[in-house]
Amino acid sequence: MADPVLGTGIDLRLAVRGSELAEVAGFAGRRLAPVGPYRASARARGSLAALGLSEIEARAGKAGQAQLRATGSIADASKGEGLDLALVLDVSDPAFPSRLAGRALPRLPPLRLSAQVTDAGGRYALDDLRLNLGRSALQGRLTLATAGPRPRIGAT
Repeated sequence: MADPVLGTGIDLRLAVRGSELAEVAGFAGRRLAPVGPYRASARARGSLAALGLSEIEARAGKAGQAQLRATGSIADASKGEGLDLALVLDVSDPAFPSRLAGRALPRLPPLRLSAQVTDAGGRYALDDLRLNLGRSALQGRLTLATAGPRPRIGAT
């Protein structure tokens, strides 16, 4: 860190891992059903006022149940702006959604969801969106505009 008093010149490599993601959610005051181990790493650069995260690699869950993977960057993590993340969710355990929700839900066939998540100017986009649910498949683009009096959702 170039100037610890001003919080500028940050250039750190961060890494975290653990055996159960639900325990981390508990620290934030959230309840989460057990999902399994997690690990994440990133490079933090910039200042406390505008901290960017790059080289993000994160994974949570268990093979054979459900796994979420994310890679990419966040230009300003302190404001949650400048998202550029590739997400992949694999759910192979049909009972997992019920455990996560804490209530009975219809059992689903294996699910795989992938997308490139970006944001700019109050608009979020899921590009290269691909959803496979059992033998069904869907692909396209989904947008959510949060600027203005009402949110707008678009899909192609």
